[in-house]
Amino acid sequence: MLYLFNVVTGKGEIADPEGSEFSSLEDARAEAKQIARELAAEELRQGRAVSADWRIVVTDEFGTVQATVALGSIVLKPRLRIAYPQPAAEEASASSDSATYLDHYHRAQTLHQEMRAIAANITATFNEVRARLAQL
Repeated sequence: MLYLFNVVTGKGEIADPEGSEFSSLEDARAEAKQIARELAAEELRQGRAVSADWRIVVTDEFGTVQATVALGSIVLKPRLRIAYPQPAAEEASASSDSATYLDHYHRAQTLHQEMRAIAANITATFNEVRARLAQL
């Protein structure tokens, strides 16, 4: 099947005039990821930031969108999702000063743990970017 790989940037769309034949959508999606890697690498070589809103839109020969690959998803992978704890019903309804203090204390402890996890995530992301740049 014929697939077209259109590049969408913040300034507009660059249409693929020819497209390429692939036996499956998965093969076309893999090609879109490779195109995204090459575009991101070129942007970095030119000293420009990789724009997270750039993407490769894979369409069939009739213009129907089959897949989208964001450049941001190629360069940086999300690593951590934090679930914020909800206070128990009895804690939320407590009105004494000691209960309020304990609630704030537990929230502060949770926030501290989240900040440590975010810092570790940022460090891991920077290390990944450095490793990917070294491969280029």
